[in-house]
Amino acid sequence: MRSDDSDRNLAIFSDFENVALGVRDAKYPTFDIGLILERLLVKGNVVVKKAYCDWDRYKEHKATMHEAAFELIEIPHTRQSGKNSADIRMVVDALDLCYTKDHIDTFVIISGDSDFSPLVSKLRENAKLVIGVGVKNSTSDLLIKNCDEFLFYDDLIKESTSKRSTRKSSRKKSGSQKAAESTTSKKNEAEGDKQDEGIDLVVETADALIKERGDSVFGSMVKQTLKRRHPGFSESYYGFRSFGDLLEEAQSRGIVTMELDERSGGYVIRSEVTVDNKRPVLLSVDDDAEVLKLIEKTLSKLDIEVLTASSGKEGLAFLKDRELDVVISDMRMPHMSGSEFLKEVSTHQPHCYRIVLTSDVHLDDAKSAINEGGVSRYLDIPWKDDELRRVVSEGIRIAALAKDNDELFQLTQAQNAELHTLNAELEDRVSRRTEALEHANGMLSNALSELEETNELMVDLVANIAAMPNPESDKSRRKLRLALAIGAELGLDEEDLLHLKYATRLHKLGWVGVPKSITAKPRSLLSEQERVEFEKHTTYAEAVLFSIPRFRKASEIIGSQHEQFNGHGFPQKRVGEGIPLGSRILAVTRDYYEWMDGAIEEAQLTPAEAVARIVAERDNAYDAGVVKAFQIVVRTIDELDPSLNETSVRTVSLLPGMRLARDLITNEGVVLLAKGTTLTENTIGSLINLELRSDKKLKIYVLKEEPEKNAAA
Repeated sequence: MRSDDSDRNLAIFSDFENVALGVRDAKYPTFDIGLILERLLVKGNVVVKKAYCDWDRYKEHKATMHEAAFELIEIPHTRQSGKNSADIRMVVDALDLCYTKDHIDTFVIISGDSDFSPLVSKLRENAKLVIGVGVKNSTSDLLIKNCDEFLFYDDLIKESTSKRSTRKSSRKKSGSQKAAESTTSKKNEAEGDKQDEGIDLVVETADALIKERGDSVFGSMVKQTLKRRHPGFSESYYGFRSFGDLLEEAQSRGIVTMELDERSGGYVIRSEVTVDNKRPVLLSVDDDAEVLKLIEKTLSKLDIEVLTASSGKEGLAFLKDRELDVVISDMRMPHMSGSEFLKEVSTHQPHCYRIVLTSDVHLDDAKSAINEGGVSRYLDIPWKDDELRRVVSEGIRIAALAKDNDELFQLTQAQNAELHTLNAELEDRVSRRTEALEHANGMLSNALSELEETNELMVDLVANIAAMPNPESDKSRRKLRLALAIGAELGLDEEDLLHLKYATRLHKLGWVGVPKSITAKPRSLLSEQERVEFEKHTTYAEAVLFSIPRFRKASEIIGSQHEQFNGHGFPQKRVGEGIPLGSRILAVTRDYYEWMDGAIEEAQLTPAEAVARIVAERDNAYDAGVVKAFQIVVRTIDELDPSLNETSVRTVSLLPGMRLARDLITNEGVVLLAKGTTLTENTIGSLINLELRSDKKLKIYVLKEEPEKNAAA
């Protein structure tokens, strides 16, 4: 039994179109979000509810989703990318919540799409419980296996149907109750119906909690969960002064049992009526109405459902509609005798335990009942109440055993048949699979080299698109060379270097989702609101890349590139070696160039100054081991890296004869002058005029040795 402190805080993310299509394909009448919410509210408090879809295409569901308090996220549908857009937005929001809201410990993904499997893995890495919800036939096995728990919408529908049936049976009164009710007023009947409704709600909630959490629950937990599922619930509306009175009434009807918990002083509840309507069913058949009433009254102490029929013909109707555990039949009845009726029972429901009840039995009747009706037991009228209850209980047990044995036999037969078929087909299947694998391996070998080339082209394309708002010219190649050199110095193997390569090339991918006015500013000048927007770029990039298996490790490196060794970074405030090594390398590489570009502070540092800043922050922002490798590598590749032989110059300081160390690019990405261009007086004058007209400073890099040559001339 679990107590109230086990309640969780849930965030629900619904890929609405996916699950709606699954419901349609399964031929269910409509998608009922209420069934899902009722089950989830048993698990804890739902604090976030978001549904993603092109809502113009699903207008008929908007009112229901609004009523369920979902935030509807509009994702316009396009043929090529509408679905991916919804997936990406949902992933970004889920990861953002994961990283920023520690109190949310459970994430619910309503979808059957395997593309969400990496998201599930990421959430579980961050110690979040993940519950999936989907339709059986349209849900990926990969997604199901990846979740901590998976709820099938199909099962929720079956349980809902069973609950309605259980409510009806739990309200059924005994013969004595019916007689008493016949003398009450209509007002009392209405009050009784309200009480029944209140008890049904409590029993349904208690059953759901017991199924979820154990064999018993605290009464306070039942009420708390009931209020979550039905916020307007009040026991007084159902005619009870207190919740305890309601529970006591349920116990008096034999629906629940309660006992006092000595430690807490509260009630502990165990439900006696299960939501899947598995109470044993007994049918009593007799043409004497008084006998039927007496049987029903005698058996009222047992937790069973009692059905009655006044003739064999009426009893036959129950054989078609209900699965019976025990039948009690009178032997001598008009139109159809007891032995004739029991013969029909043995034909249609052979596992049913059959009892004959009569005051006088002739030898021929006995033979007929035994030979044709398969009677299990005779009882005399008048009967002893205890004996009748004992015989019925024994009959229920025997009927259950017979059903179990039959199910086990059928299962064994089916498994044997399947095993025989599998053995017969095994050799042929192995041969065909081997041939198919050999063919596939040949095709794979031919395609692998093409795939590698395509992969490199795709990385270059995506990196170039990401760099469009803030062009880097050939700087990205220098970053890549430096990052890989640091990785090699630290002993990374070939595979890890490949992931580092992808991450370095794509580390600015998330900038596409951040306004250019923010990414163009030095980070030290960002306002608090701008900083929050900027920090989302790692989550954007991670969300786009992690669904691609080849880039999954790279996405992790990019997602943690702004974590700091001392735990003061973002988005997760990871500490020390809890940060991926690739991310620690990327942070040093990235900041080295950003110090020189003025992307961290407005001042643009020289290479030596940038190195000094990196070294000063070892063991704080950066890993000291990575910084040490960086210092070694920077010295050894001094001649290979043009940035170490260049300097940043303002237009007013330019001199004729200077040569550009980089392409001269405007803030809009237009190349004005190519790398290597020798500056003249006219060129310098044009650049100064351009700055004055645009009121924007140009970033100009010239080779260090050029001023010296110019002065010598």
